[in-house]
Amino acid sequence: MGLFGKSDDEKKLDLVNKGDSLCVLGQYEEAIEYYFKSSQIDPEYVNSWMGMLLALLKLEKFENIPTITDIIIKIDSTNNLDLVLGAKCRALLYLEKFEEVIPFSEKLIECYPQQPDGLNYKGCALCQLERYDESLECVNKKLKLNPKDVDALDHKSLLLYELERYEESISCIDELIKLHPEDSKRYIQKGNFLFKLSKYEEAIICFEEAIRVNPKNSDGYTGKGNVLFDKLQRYEESLECFEEVIKIDPENPDTWYNLSAPLAKLGRIEDSKQCFAKAKELEEC
Repeated sequence: MGLFGKSDDEKKLDLVNKGDSLCVLGQYEEAIEYYFKSSQIDPEYVNSWMGMLLALLKLEKFENIPTITDIIIKIDSTNNLDLVLGAKCRALLYLEKFEEVIPFSEKLIECYPQQPDGLNYKGCALCQLERYDESLECVNKKLKLNPKDVDALDHKSLLLYELERYEESISCIDELIKLHPEDSKRYIQKGNFLFKLSKYEEAIICFEEAIRVNPKNSDGYTGKGNVLFDKLQRYEESLECFEEVIKIDPENPDTWYNLSAPLAKLGRIEDSKQCFAKAKELEEC
C-alpha cells in the first residue's frame, strides 16, 4: 500500500476479486459493475474484460459481447482464445449476424482443429444462410471427430431432408435410434419424414413405436391419427388416436380440432360441433 492508500493495481485487483466473488454467488449484474470499474482504472487489464464476458454469457446478454471479445483479443490474442472466439460466434449467431460468424468460426477451427465448436458455429451460420451443402460439410467433419455426436447426427438428418436426400436423412435418424432406442422423439421424427415421403404404413409403425417407448408423448398418437385420417381414411382408428391425445393434453385446442374431424366423417355431427366449440373456447382463454 502506498503512502496515500492503495495503488491502482491493488484497486483494480480488488474490484475484479469482488466481481469474481459475486459471480460465485450468481449475482452477475452486480459483478459486471465491479469489472467495469476495474476496466476504467486500467483498460488494458484483461481480467476485467474476461470477467465481464463470462458474466454476460451467464446472463445470456449478447449485445455487447462482440465488442468485449475484440478488446480481449487486442490485449491478449493467445490465452483463452477458444473461449473468446466461441463467445463471439455465439453472440453473433444470437444477433443474427450470420455472415460475420463464418470468419471467426474458421479461426476457431484453425486454432483448435480437434474441437467441434468451430465447426458447430460455422455449420449453424451456413444453415441459417440456407447454404445447406456447406453446412453439411461442417457436420460431416464434426462427425469425424465423434461419430456418436447426437446433435451432429440430428442436424445432418435435417440438412439432408432440406437437400431432398430423404433416404440418407432417414438413415441418420436410424443411427440416432440405435444410440438412444428409448427416445420417442426420434421415432416421431422418422414417422414425420416417412409421412412426407408418402410411406404411410411405415410412418404408422414409427408412431406406434414412439407410443410404445413413451405412452405419454401425445405426438405419437397425433402423428398416427393424422396418417390414418388424412391419407388412409381409416376414421375409426384415427378417432381412437385423437381420443388418446385428449387424455394426455386436454388444454390444447389443436387436439380438439383434430378430434372433431373424424367425428364429422363418421356422421357424429353434434359431437364434432362440440369438439370444435371446445377448441374455440380454449383458443380464447
